Parts: sequence; structure tokens; C-alpha cells
Amino acid sequence: MRKTPSNLGKCVFLLILLMVFSPPPIACSQDLKSEKEEVEEKLDQLRGELADKRESVEKLEATEKGVLEELMDLQERINLSQQLLSRIRQRAKQLSGEIDSLLVAQKTSSDSLESKREDLKRRLLNIYKQGRWHRYQLLMDADSFLQLGRRLYLLERLAAYDSRKIREVETLKKTQEERERLLKEDWGKLEALEQESEREGALLAVEQKRESRQIEQVRRRRKLALKAVKQLEASVEQMGALIAELEEKILAEQKRVGAPGRLRPAGDFVKLKGRLQWPVKGEILIPYGIVTHPVFKTQTTNHGVDIKAPLGAAVKATAAGRVVYESWMRGYGNFVIISHPEGLTSLYGHLLEAIVGVDQWVVAGQVIAKVGESGTFLGPCLHFELRHGRKSLNPEEWLR
Repeated sequence: MRKTPSNLGKCVFLLILLMVFSPPPIACSQDLKSEKEEVEEKLDQLRGELADKRESVEKLEATEKGVLEELMDLQERINLSQQLLSRIRQRAKQLSGEIDSLLVAQKTSSDSLESKREDLKRRLLNIYKQGRWHRYQLLMDADSFLQLGRRLYLLERLAAYDSRKIREVETLKKTQEERERLLKEDWGKLEALEQESEREGALLAVEQKRESRQIEQVRRRRKLALKAVKQLEASVEQMGALIAELEEKILAEQKRVGAPGRLRPAGDFVKLKGRLQWPVKGEILIPYGIVTHPVFKTQTTNHGVDIKAPLGAAVKATAAGRVVYESWMRGYGNFVIISHPEGLTSLYGHLLEAIVGVDQWVVAGQVIAKVGESGTFLGPCLHFELRHGRKSLNPEEWLR
């Protein structure tokens, strides 16, 4: 009478269940770090610029240096500090996100590792109970060479499956260890950034107080106030010359390439008068035209409008155009110039930082910069101008 291969049936049934219902192996990520090189590079660059500026100021303070010159230097340092703080907070936010993602992944893989360990423990216990000769017995009980071959094949598959499960546990364990290392590293970086943020915030507060004292000193001394306004007016003239030069270059390039559309957007810009959107929402601190300067209390001409807005607020392009200049100038701070049809340009000054580059095309409403207080004594605001060549236009007549 032939024996019923009950052991073989159980073995085959177990193998099928394990192969069908077990989850696929989890691959070990070779690189769990997020790519944040750009932010890190910008942070290092700002740290270097700020250190150089502070070092140069210390040297200048040992010389005969005027109050106005010191004010301008203070503005530059304050702007760099604000940019650095902004980047530090950006990187800290990124790190917090990375840590949260790692913690979620750690919890998921920890649960998976524990489950797989339990499965492996049960499997090893079953093998132990069956005894070391169990597999040989299965082969010896085969009724034919064909059945022997099949049992041998299934036992090999089962052995391969067991090896794969062991490797999965080892892989998950290594992944856990890597995540723990990265978490420890990110927590350290975040703590260092928070400490740096506190230090820079304290230094910024000191320099802002120093700036306020210097402004008050200028207010009390009529000659200094007049000189300050003259310097600002000189910057306005310099800006007018720069814009005119840019327009000449654009016209010359158009003639050279014979394709105006490549250099300036097409359309009747004049028809947009009174319909352009505001670059930022806020109260107008200084209107267009002849005004009394709110800080120095002397009469001057404002060739644009100064709009109060929160530090870091989004600055939007008022119309479609091409970025033709992005730099820093005394009296304007960080600024961006956009060229529009028919010789018109828009200027955005006192920026914390620009987020567009020269030769970049922008559309109306596109964010191009962040509100700052570089080059101004009014606090965070946007200086906005519209010009046709050297001639300034009243922005309020063009904005809706």
C-alpha cells in the first residue's frame, strides 16, 4: 500500500502560502538625504559676504568716516543679515520636513522589521521542531524519481525563500541604522541653525538700533539731512542714466538681430494705462512727485511710489516683460528692472532679494522678488517706478 505523502502536502501548501501572501522585499535606499545643495551654497555665500562686510566696517570705523557713509554701510549689513536669516529659516524648514519624513519612514520600516522578524522566528522554530533530518526524510519517502525531483525542486525553492527572508531582515536592519544616523545628523544641523538664527537675530537687532540712532543724528543736523537727500537724488540720476543706457542697448540689439520680438514683448503697452496690477499690496508711504522726505524732513522728488509691505512679502511683475538688470545701488538697495514694449521699464527697489535673473522673461503677476528694506530708512517697503527712457511716470496713473 502506498504511503500518503502528508508531509509533502504540508510542505507544498506552506511554500505556496508564503510565496503568494508574503510582501515583496523592501529595497534599501542608498541615499536617504534630500538634495539641498543650492540652499546650503547660498547660506555659505551669505555668511561669507556678511563676514567680509563686518570686517571691512571695523576697519573703516578706525578712519574718519561720515555719518551718512556709516548709515549706508549699516543698510547693506542689515540687508545681508535679513537675507541670511531668511535662508536659515528656509533651510530649517526643509530640515524639519526631512526629519518628519524620516520619522514616518522609520516607524513604517520598524513595524515591517518586527513583522518579518516574527515570521522568521516562527519559520526557524518550525524547522527546529521538524528536525535536521526532516528534509532528507521527505526525499527518501518519494515513490519515484519524478516525485523525488519535484520534492528536491520544492525544497530548493523553500531554502531560497528562507534565505531571501533572512536578507530582507538584514537589509531592513541596515536601513534602520542609516535612518537613525541621518536623524541624528539632521537634528544636529537643525539645532546649529536655530542657534545661528538666534545669534544673527540678536546682531540684526543691534544694527537696526544703531541705524535708528544714526538716522536721528542726521535728522537733528540740517546739513547732514540735506546731504543725505542730495546723495539719494544722485542715485536717482544714476538710475535714470542706467535705464536709458539699457534701452539704447536693447534698441541696438534689435537692429542687429532684426527680431524685436526676441528682445521685447509685443503689444501696445500704452493701452494698459490704468489697468496694470499692483506689484504689492499696501499703504503708499511716499507718493510720486515733489514730497517732504518722511525721515530727513527735506523736500525732494520721488520718481516712483514707496509701498509699505511686510518683510519677505512677494513682489509681482506688474506686466509681461524681460528682466534686463538685477543689482544693488545706493538709495535703491537690491533692485530689478524689467523692460516692456515701446521703451517702457518698471523698477522694483528696496528688495530683500530677487528671485529672477537677467534675460528671464516674466508674465504679469509672476513673483519676481521679496520685499525688503535695503537702501531705505522707511522699514520694509517696495519702491516702484515706471519710466519711459529717462522720464519717470506716475505709477498711480498706470495701476488699477
